[in-house]
Amino acid sequence: AKVSKLGSIHRAFAILILVAVLAAQPFSASAQNETPGLSMQARAAFQGYFKYGEWLPIWVELQNNGPDISGEITVRVSGSGGTMVFTTPVELPTISHKRLSLFVLPNNFTRQLDVQFVANGELAASQKIALQPNPNISFIIGLIAPQRGALSLINGIQLPGSMSRPVVITDVTLSEIPERFEGLRSFDVLVINDVDTSNLSPEQGKALENWVRQGGRLVIGGGAGMQRTAAGLPESLLPLVPTGSIEIQDVSGLPALATTSDQSIALPEIRVPGPFVLATGNLVNGRVLITQDQTPLLVEQTLGSGSIDLVMLDRAVSPFDAWSGTTLFWQ
Repeated sequence: AKVSKLGSIHRAFAILILVAVLAAQPFSASAQNETPGLSMQARAAFQGYFKYGEWLPIWVELQNNGPDISGEITVRVSGSGGTMVFTTPVELPTISHKRLSLFVLPNNFTRQLDVQFVANGELAASQKIALQPNPNISFIIGLIAPQRGALSLINGIQLPGSMSRPVVITDVTLSEIPERFEGLRSFDVLVINDVDTSNLSPEQGKALENWVRQGGRLVIGGGAGMQRTAAGLPESLLPLVPTGSIEIQDVSGLPALATTSDQSIALPEIRVPGPFVLATGNLVNGRVLITQDQTPLLVEQTLGSGSIDLVMLDRAVSPFDAWSGTTLFWQ
């Protein structure tokens, strides 16, 4: 095997990736020899969704209740050009638990991967995980939220342009955010709503920032939980720093978005009764797109080739759960 060179964008992964020659063969399921005291749980991030040619993080949890064991996590991806082997070393002392990430590069035909833990040349544990490849024309949206609620209505958007793009929505947890932005490149949009981000690591925050700079669109929800939502995000991703929240009875300013974006879109009036919880804060780098009684409702900021939209209302609840214009507002 030799270290793979997959271009400058992939060099950061060189220490994790080995590319085998064509003769390399995966372990046979019949040769499986699980080690007593060892257990392994593997899963693909983002429910296995990825676009053709993009990296996908694989999360592996190992529990060792037996003697010390060392080896490596191995995943093989076979294609017409040969077999790529992705691997990362593991040291498991007795009575230990580890959670590891491994970046793999599936191909267009990869529907399943066999994740293996190999120790001393023997197969110690293995698990098959399902993947969901998507053509690059797909518009993939990741929802980082405790509940979908009105966020589900984003599924009804019709993207502009002459070419129809299928919209794919997948739920994402904060722990799935990788520490390298390449692992997020399958996403067109990420929505963070009513989630405590204080446990995000600096590396995860940097990955989010770099993903936006490379063209990603980040949507941050507001409401009563906005300070928790902003707690662990890098300052560069906050066009407005939240300081509190207020209750208002009227959010009739939301349909004004149509006049700031596409005047051919007519957003219906909001007939949902209040009160509504509106996050408040100090504008930093963003520009206010729409207001309600001079209080910002929607703030936008460009960053590199991407953008951040900060909606000062919780996107999962009222008025979005009962407003006929919610899908158009997303659009």
